[in-house]
Amino acid sequence: MFSNLVADGSMTALGVTDPRRWGTEGWPEDALPYVAYGLVAAATLERLDRGS
Repeated sequence: MFSNLVADGSMTALGVTDPRRWGTEGWPEDALPYVAYGLVAAATLERLDRGS
């Protein structure tokens, strides 16, 4: 979740967004791409490791 903190922190500092106003639907919507990326990266690494 470090990347989530960096991305949201940067956007908040620039005034693009304010996570305090996202509500209950905003947080899962924000986290979903990071979770998907992590799953794809882990699956790719696993597949590459099996090929060695």
